[in-house]
Amino acid sequence: MSRVIGVIDVGSNTVRLAVYAADAAGGWRLLTARREVLRLAREGSHLDGGALRRTATVLRRFRRVCQDYGVKEILAAATAAVRQADNGPAFVASLRAETGVACRILEGRAEAEMGFLGGLAGLEIREGLMMDVGGASTEVTVFRDRRMGSHESVPVGAVNATARWLPDDPPRRDGVRALHRELAAVWAGLGWLDEARGLPIVGIGGTFRALAKVSQRRQGLREPLHGTQVAAALPAQLAKELARLPAARRTSVQGVPSHRADIIVAGLAIIAELVARVGAERIVVSGQGLRDGLLLHALGADGRGEGPPGGGADAGQAVSDPLEASLRNCRSQFGISPRRAARVTALALQLFDGLQPLHTLGEAERRALRVASELRDAGTAVDYYARDTHTAYLIRHAPLHGLSQRERNLAAAAGAFEKLAGHRERWAETGAAAADEIVAARLGLLCAIADGLADILPAPLRAPLEVTASPSLVRLGLPLASAEEYGQALAPEQGEDFRRLFGRPLAVVWLQAAERPGRPAARSHR
Repeated sequence: MSRVIGVIDVGSNTVRLAVYAADAAGGWRLLTARREVLRLAREGSHLDGGALRRTATVLRRFRRVCQDYGVKEILAAATAAVRQADNGPAFVASLRAETGVACRILEGRAEAEMGFLGGLAGLEIREGLMMDVGGASTEVTVFRDRRMGSHESVPVGAVNATARWLPDDPPRRDGVRALHRELAAVWAGLGWLDEARGLPIVGIGGTFRALAKVSQRRQGLREPLHGTQVAAALPAQLAKELARLPAARRTSVQGVPSHRADIIVAGLAIIAELVARVGAERIVVSGQGLRDGLLLHALGADGRGEGPPGGGADAGQAVSDPLEASLRNCRSQFGISPRRAARVTALALQLFDGLQPLHTLGEAERRALRVASELRDAGTAVDYYARDTHTAYLIRHAPLHGLSQRERNLAAAAGAFEKLAGHRERWAETGAAAADEIVAARLGLLCAIADGLADILPAPLRAPLEVTASPSLVRLGLPLASAEEYGQALAPEQGEDFRRLFGRPLAVVWLQAAERPGRPAARSHR
């Protein structure tokens, strides 16, 4: 049975809701999301009655959405604007009395931990400097081997920095210079940032998403923002460019959102000064963050137990491999049998490894084959009889993290592969490089052969597959424990497809347990 959870982030700039469905198998998916810009950080050190009324109105609306989706538990957290207010505890108590939503105030350490957990979960990067630019604070965290290290929350964000240093529209030059001096001093005061020198910055939050969008538009791209790599020089360049314009004209720069136009200069300045401080050469933008971290913490992801963030247990844990976690999630969402997926994947990878001297493909292609094999039956979640079409679409668009776009395209075509006829048309649908069409077909055929072998080979497999290639023939030795297990290993067209794709015929031989290794085959099939 699904566990439907509402996560509310009462942020210093924006109040957000995300509703997730999680299941017992470890899968979860986003059902719906809402956003309301309230700019609580502009209230300063005291949240007055107006701020309370605006926030309560939004929370009541969000609670109605949660009720419509069958939410049984709401996780609500408030960040820096409430944390820094002199009446923060009274503010959240009043919110609970007026809306029924119990909101926990996150301390700086807990906010850094949850941002780190959520922001890194969907990225395949092992070391760097995590940076979350909020409305009233910025969290920075060094990580190595995907483990959280030194971290800090500083009380400077895009909203309160704009209010303090850039109140004019467009901002005065002396205000911009004062902001940069102050930011440089803030980052210089964190001596442990020397640990991050030269490491990439992993950015979460709205300023980074806007930065990624601007970067993409200037390259003529329209791709998912998650995982976008941005040149380290762009924040400083863009901040300088936008500071010359009034807020109303900043949206003429493609990628700058209207709801962030008035505070983006300060947000970019915060990033630019940290880039200068640590000498970062690139920025990787994560589309995930605090809300995802709160969800994963509640679900006990990565070996973490439930409980309030910030207790110190999280920092020593490594964030799990993003591809493994997202594959597990997708299997659950699409109703794929974990046992079947594991068998098909193991067989496909044995075929790939045994044929490596022949196909000379590398780790990226092996990873694509793994994804194709684990999600080969994904399309049945939509329509069994058109499963190949739907499988290709789902793999291309599912929340699979840790894959390049090329790997995703290869996996989509390979997972949908039935036979060589029709593959070219499907590959053309990806819009990917024509040079990879044969690569995808080779991976797809191995996936299809493995799927057929999973029907007839015993589980668990009594011995690994034997794959040997000669100049004239590829020999596939399959373990056979008894005559009853013998079956048709290849569909007729698969043998011909193999010859066309790998340049030589495939001979399947069945080996009795007593005949292994190197004994004459009990039976053979071509």
